[in-house]
Amino acid sequence: MIYVFLSTICMSMLILSVKIAGVRGANNNHVTFLNYVVAFIITLCMSIAGGKLRIFSELGNVDINTVFSVKSIPGTAFLVIATGIVSGISFPTNLIEVKDSTAVNGSAITAFFKQMSTLGGLLIAIVFMGEHPTGIQWIGMLLMVAAIAMMVLDFKSLRINNGLILILILLVGSVMETGNKVISKYTVEGYSLVYLTVTFFVAMIFVVIYLLKQEGSKCFSFSGKDVFYGALLGLSNIGNNFFKIQALNVLPAAVVIPIVAAGSLIITNLVGIVFFKEKANKLYGLAVAVAIISIFMLNF
Repeated sequence: MIYVFLSTICMSMLILSVKIAGVRGANNNHVTFLNYVVAFIITLCMSIAGGKLRIFSELGNVDINTVFSVKSIPGTAFLVIATGIVSGISFPTNLIEVKDSTAVNGSAITAFFKQMSTLGGLLIAIVFMGEHPTGIQWIGMLLMVAAIAMMVLDFKSLRINNGLILILILLVGSVMETGNKVISKYTVEGYSLVYLTVTFFVAMIFVVIYLLKQEGSKCFSFSGKDVFYGALLGLSNIGNNFFKIQALNVLPAAVVIPIVAAGSLIITNLVGIVFFKEKANKLYGLAVAVAIISIFMLNF
């Protein structure tokens, strides 16, 4: 469970970094870009230091027909690249969708669909990857959905002006979550940092193209705040994904994914209430109690 705990802490730091960066006046677009730059450089250096990049020399020996049935170095190299490309596009796409949805639908319903997308990845694991939750775990997952809804939704002011973008958040977020499960289930252990290197590289290129279209050459003009929060976000991003993959190596997705999703939400909401004087949802106390009960049920 230590990996689940560490992934939850890093996920909380990631969410809080974005929130604090906005409050402190940092440019969120620049922070997002620098986050991927920092994450790519660190994972690349660690992969080189560990001699893991040599895996790509085995690509010529891959048998596509066995990559999902037999763990091998060539198959791992193929999945690291293929899954990394998909995840690398999904990561920044999801952030852009969340930003756009917040503007038109509000933060509450957007946050709900963002959190539900992590459970969407769990559903993919159940349907396509042989996950078999117990009856008690199914109840625990339903309670977790209820807890998340109570934590983030303001039912009195709920509005949906653009339902399509919420669906896209759900779908793209599910794809993001699935990438970690694919790497943990179908690849030789020890190459998660190489996967993250590919992911963050693709995400970095994607964001560069996006920002060039949005801001032109100004997208490379960074403030000290941009650099600081970008680095903090990058470290959190690495930790969240790396520890989640490690957790998925030893625990079922039905345990890891819901606990990280709800646990990080509880932590970030508590930090917001205590340090930023944010008002708690009236249902928040009940939501936390339900989430704790569901966590116990997920571990049966």
